[in-house]
Amino acid sequence: MNNVINEMLIDRKYECIKELDKYYRSYDNNTLKIFIPSEEKIGINSVKSIINDIENEENVNTVIIIYKNSVTPFAKQSIESYEKQNSIKFELFNNKELSFNVTKHVKVPKHELLSSH
Repeated sequence: MNNVINEMLIDRKYECIKELDKYYRSYDNNTLKIFIPSEEKIGINSVKSIINDIENEENVNTVIIIYKNSVTPFAKQSIESYEKQNSIKFELFNNKELSFNVTKHVKVPKHELLSSH
């Protein structure tokens, strides 16, 4: 899974600035932070903990949460509400989605950004 995460971040033009806590910075000074909670199901308490963590950091623009089984509806609602109030983008991935890199498959054409907007 870590290999796929690193490939995904390289494809997005991120460079690692702190490996232990999984901080990454892109070429345009956007900072991304990755969370891999140990809970089977991500609930509101996990989301509150993540939000508290990113509020103590500077320049975090994107948060990736990699969860094991599921995310509760209240947790998703809390994330959406926080996104609307702040300029932070959240991305949720099930760890099964990251078991292989779909962009590296022979039958998948190279993914390219069509525009910057």
